[in-house]
Amino acid sequence: MNSIQERRLVYIALLLAGALTGAMAGWQAAFWTLVQMSMVVEAIYWLGRPLRRRADFETRI
Repeated sequence: MNSIQERRLVYIALLLAGALTGAMAGWQAAFWTLVQMSMVVEAIYWLGRPLRRRADFETRI
């Protein structure tokens, strides 16, 4: 399983958590929960990458 497939599974779980939050607390709370969790997941993905790959990405910009 590569990182794209893993992230897809994480986002499916986040959507399910957002749906549960929406059912309990309303769509605004569900949306904000999804946004916050997505930002954390992406931050962990970008900060947790190996330094070599991160340096390669920065030199291509």
